[in-house]
Amino acid sequence: MGEWESNERAGVMAKRATWILGTFGLGLLGLAALPAQVSSPAAAATPAPANTTNPHTPRAAESRVAAEGRVVAYPGAEVKVGAERAGRLVRVTVQEGDRVRKGDLLAEIESEELRAALAESRARVVETDAEIRLAELNRERQQKLVEEKILAQHDFDQTTRDLDIARARKLTAQATVDRYEAQLRKSRIVAPIGGNVTARRVDGGQTVEAGDHTFTIADLDRLRIEGEPPMASPARPGRAASRRCPTRSPFAG
Repeated sequence: MGEWESNERAGVMAKRATWILGTFGLGLLGLAALPAQVSSPAAAATPAPANTTNPHTPRAAESRVAAEGRVVAYPGAEVKVGAERAGRLVRVTVQEGDRVRKGDLLAEIESEELRAALAESRARVVETDAEIRLAELNRERQQKLVEEKILAQHDFDQTTRDLDIARARKLTAQATVDRYEAQLRKSRIVAPIGGNVTARRVDGGQTVEAGDHTFTIADLDRLRIEGEPPMASPARPGRAASRRCPTRSPFAG
């Protein structure tokens, strides 16, 4: 009887020890799994690296600035041609878009009166040449008479004065010729540079005044695009900037 009770007590003690060891083992397993569960929210909270290669990301969108621009010619590549004298246009030889070279005729102003006046002035030059030759012959003859004591010095001085007057008249006549030739050249409106006619503001038969804008010529091989970003541009806050790049002529084939 005493031996049976002893064995029963030993069995109960063994069961208790087994339950305690099992509970302790489960606790150790729970502690081992706890760090993994705690570190998981931190990893989830870490932001993913930004995709810098995608143009639709906010950073790429901030670097883009919308601006308006205009196509203009480089300095010296666009010229407004004006009439140099008043008159009626007898012909216009170009249309908008035509290609011209420097010196080509664009339009011509009526010049019949100028041509007649120029012809008259040239004839006057020929007339003064004849007067000069006659005055020179008279002076040579009178000089011999003076040397022979036949003619008084006063008369010889008068002949010398006549020669000087004839030479002065020729200079005056030649200056008149030069003036009419200059006015006649102004009757021709020519291209000051090579390029394309981008604007034509006159027609044949129209009367123009000196300085009137008649044509615009531009070298369309030398164009640029100018644009101004908003004043709040991220690159230059509060300052205007321009974007220039070459472009091709719209009249090119």
